[in-house]
Amino acid sequence: MAIRLEFINGLAGGLAGALAGALGDLSAAEGLVPGALRPEASLGALALAADVLRWLDTLDPVLLVLGPALLGWAAVLRWRRHRRVGRAAQAAGASRPSARFAARALARLPEHEAVALFEAPELLSDRLADRLRTSRNAEEAEALATSARCLLEEIDGRWPAFEGAPLPFEKVCLGDGSDTHGIHHGWLCAVDERNLAVIAHQRCPWPVRTLLVVSRPGSGQAPFAGWLMLRPMPGHHEWVLSHELCPDQSNRRSQARVPVEIRTWTLDQTRQVGSMREKLRHGNRLLLGRLRRVDAWARRHRIRIRDLSSNGALLDVDHEVSPGDVFHVVIPADGTLGAPVAEPEEHGRPKDELRVVALPLVEVVSVRLGTGGRLVVGTRFSGMRHQERVAMQALVRRATARHRQELRAAQRRQAAEAVTSHDSGPITRPTVDA
Repeated sequence: MAIRLEFINGLAGGLAGALAGALGDLSAAEGLVPGALRPEASLGALALAADVLRWLDTLDPVLLVLGPALLGWAAVLRWRRHRRVGRAAQAAGASRPSARFAARALARLPEHEAVALFEAPELLSDRLADRLRTSRNAEEAEALATSARCLLEEIDGRWPAFEGAPLPFEKVCLGDGSDTHGIHHGWLCAVDERNLAVIAHQRCPWPVRTLLVVSRPGSGQAPFAGWLMLRPMPGHHEWVLSHELCPDQSNRRSQARVPVEIRTWTLDQTRQVGSMREKLRHGNRLLLGRLRRVDAWARRHRIRIRDLSSNGALLDVDHEVSPGDVFHVVIPADGTLGAPVAEPEEHGRPKDELRVVALPLVEVVSVRLGTGGRLVVGTRFSGMRHQERVAMQALVRRATARHRQELRAAQRRQAAEAVTSHDSGPITRPTVDA
């Protein structure tokens, strides 16, 4: 029911008078009553309270009840969401403190996406790395890196990018070998076969392309050299360093595309396909029959790979695509190079045993119209890890060897046809003049 204005005014006046009379004598003693308790300050506070009550009196009582109820319901939903995400983390092998950290760190994601990340630890590591990039100070970055490292270790998600590589969220020390600028501490947020991304909240004192010494305290590994390639931008704390820790890194600028003939399919970017791609990266065997059971298989599209490299591919497609589209491409076993891969529905169940080599995520960079109304699509591989890139390089090497054999065989056939046509021609004998 509505609060009556006369009652509010009377209550405010009575309280003000009583408080003024009680504090009137004490206010004469200097220093005994604080300024916030003096009669004039108390009268101002009571006047403010009366104004608030008058404003509440103008509101509908339904809103006064509905507002706190909605806030309480939102708090209950948030608590239930945190509990479900925490249980999913515990089901993946995380401890209770790590599960609580995961629920807080993934609070901005939809619940189904947060739960799906525990099935793809590398995607979870990337998401936690984004949180590390937005840390406000060194203490927050250290606490977040420690919690993220414990979470990934418990769910068995800390996989090195290559043999001997430092792991994400590992603490590193940066220095130039002298005492001029001292030692700078940071935490790794991304590692690949060429670069390191380090979060350090200290000011960067070195110019670009300075040779730094990178040490990993507590790991027992020897320090290594790193070249500072990118200084942190204003308002950010991410340093990018290049290294030479990977002995078989690929020179992506000199990748040659190899002509191949692979008829395969594209799959939409979904949680199930991403989970299978992560398992395939870690050395697990994937057959086509298992891939057929995912939801994205019903929305597949047939394509033909015209040429292939470890950095991208050229595709012939029948469906509509545009630059910027992202999807997965099914790369079958190398035994199918040069031979079309038939649909398993047309040739029975044995085709379910076809082995899948990789499920790279590709991004469309160019589209043009080809022959027969088909689209010729240029793509590049996106988000490839070292293991996946090595598998693609091995596939490209075998395709290159096969292509060279076909070229040599074609040259031999042309030479044999030339000899045959020369031998089958008319025989003429030179004449000698008398």
